[in-house]
Amino acid sequence: CNHFFAMLLDFLWGAVDASSSLRYYATSLGRLAAVLVLFGCTLWWLFRPRLTSRKKKALANHQQRMQTCIDQLHWKLYVRVLSRLSEGRELPHPKVLRNTLPASKNNAPMMQNATESSQTQNLDSDENDPANWSNLRYDIPEGRLLYLHYKVPRHGSVLGEALQRCAAHLRKNLSVACSEGKPFYVTSIGGGPSSDLIGFLVHLSSLPPHHQPAVRFTVLDCQHWKPFWGVIQEELHEIGYNVEVQFLTANATKPSFQESVPPQTQLFIFSYFMVEMIGFQDKFVAVFKELVRNAKVGTQFLSVDPPRMVRMGFKRRLLEECGGLLKVVRELRVEASPPWPRVEFVDNRLFGPHLRIACFLPGVDSYVWLWKRIQGSVPAVSK
Repeated sequence: CNHFFAMLLDFLWGAVDASSSLRYYATSLGRLAAVLVLFGCTLWWLFRPRLTSRKKKALANHQQRMQTCIDQLHWKLYVRVLSRLSEGRELPHPKVLRNTLPASKNNAPMMQNATESSQTQNLDSDENDPANWSNLRYDIPEGRLLYLHYKVPRHGSVLGEALQRCAAHLRKNLSVACSEGKPFYVTSIGGGPSSDLIGFLVHLSSLPPHHQPAVRFTVLDCQHWKPFWGVIQEELHEIGYNVEVQFLTANATKPSFQESVPPQTQLFIFSYFMVEMIGFQDKFVAVFKELVRNAKVGTQFLSVDPPRMVRMGFKRRLLEECGGLLKVVRELRVEASPPWPRVEFVDNRLFGPHLRIACFLPGVDSYVWLWKRIQGSVPAVSK
């Protein structure tokens, strides 16, 4: 019995010792956790003002850029035109772009409804038509609206930056037009979606008021874009721009193209257009040679395209074919064009659905060519 009690006492004292050790370790861990929490709170408190000031500064810069963009007349024009053409409807998601590719064996069923829609409008839906030589079908109303929503701001921003970079070479003709009280004539080749007009207005808005002449802006493109330009002209007058626009149907792969070109043109703009002519090089080269031949001495040609156009050598071929009538004024790469605004649909129950500028997306790379018509002769166009 004594032996039993002795063993029980030893067991109890061992349990007490074990609990003391556990209590010791638990206390130590608790103290360590408290120290870590206190240390973390101290670091958060020390760096909190700096992080907050950064966020406030970034937010202030974003709001300032938003307000500046909203106040700029060319973006006001764009939002108002887009609002009228979309008629307050929610714009499709960018994934819909994949559903408007040119009809082919792979996506013929997918394009069946779109093809039927285009046929009801008596529009040419030939997949070999240069008007459809892109990732969108311009002969479909949905495709044109998607282009206006997702691509026009980006291309307009890039073109505006290109004109800014070449301002020193463009200023002379603008100044002469202002001093003589005559309009400045611009012809946009393939600018039917209005990106060329937006880009030119970006540059025009950066000039002092006394250096802003009246502008006669002519757009030559396929017939599918024509409905846009009545709305654009009305909004231009409503906002107060001294710009007259006209849209003429023309095909840059046909010899009759020259008949639509205004002879007074002082600046030709090709914005993301020549890249669409890669599949029609021979036809377009012949048209371009005739365009250069009939241009006045001093007329400037501005082209903006993706950087891959440099590797293709298409622009070099155009220069060579023109036989010395064009002088290279400047070539440059715009690696960081200004951010372009993204417009989103807003459903306001009080005032109804409308569009607004929601954010800015990063700029894109592009390559700019500026050529000038000089004295000389160009070989005749072979017929």
